[in-house]
Amino acid sequence: MIIDSLKEFNTQKVAELVLPAPVDEKLFYPRPMNWELRRSLGISDNSVVLAYTGNVHSGNIGEVRELYRAVDILNQQGCPTILLRTGLNGDKLGFESW
Repeated sequence: MIIDSLKEFNTQKVAELVLPAPVDEKLFYPRPMNWELRRSLGISDNSVVLAYTGNVHSGNIGEVRELYRAVDILNQQGCPTILLRTGLNGDKLGFESW
């Protein structure tokens, strides 16, 4: 399990293991906006910045496509939005044209 609260769904009382976060959680905390970095990257002060740091594979391609679509809709509706993306595409997905 990834969080303790999922234990309530273990109605058959199967042996449980809650996995710790795969990162050092002390590195993730609210910080002040780095306006200088945003400007150096050409990101306007009023832009929303979203990040997707995962890979794309056959199991999540639909969800990632919806994320791209949501960013496009936000921009069309006048909410400047940028998606920062890292990760790899699965071997059989080919070039990402969307």
